[in-house]
Amino acid sequence: MSVVSEIIQAIKSFEDEVKGFMFYDSMVGGLVSRSLNTLAESREILSQPTGVNYQEALKKIEGVRSDLSPYTGYVPAMATKINSIIEKLRTL
Repeated sequence: MSVVSEIIQAIKSFEDEVKGFMFYDSMVGGLVSRSLNTLAESREILSQPTGVNYQEALKKIEGVRSDLSPYTGYVPAMATKINSIIEKLRTL
């Protein structure tokens, strides 16, 4: 499996975890649904492998991490996973 395929799989897995928080979406101003949309966009971008697309996906995933940062104390495992995705993206 290529590194890009591994990253796409990791994003899908992360999306599944984020979906578990949809109950709170209205309480956090739609943050959960926005994050899910951004993650799906990132997967789509990565399916077309170019340096520009890798950078765009990285920016989007970093944005999700930034948006979720106030909540990482509640879900530290998710913070670890998104950081891992970002580190892998930086190697491309």
